[in-house]
Amino acid sequence: GDLGFLHNNELFVCGRIKDLIIIRGRNHYPQDIEKTAEQAAPDVLRPGCSASFTVPAPLLPQPSPSA
Repeated sequence: GDLGFLHNNELFVCGRIKDLIIIRGRNHYPQDIEKTAEQAAPDVLRPGCSASFTVPAPLLPQPSPSA
């Protein structure tokens, strides 16, 4: 679905809800995460050459229990 808001009885469509990455209940745009990573590690990531995306929690590897 689309992501948008109403302001003064006008509808503003900002993008697609699928383009959001939700981390601990907070919304993040992939391009913001990519830019932050690229700026934090310029020796590892070239500008414009990274990608961020969601992985459903059930598909993440689970830590093994400590013995």
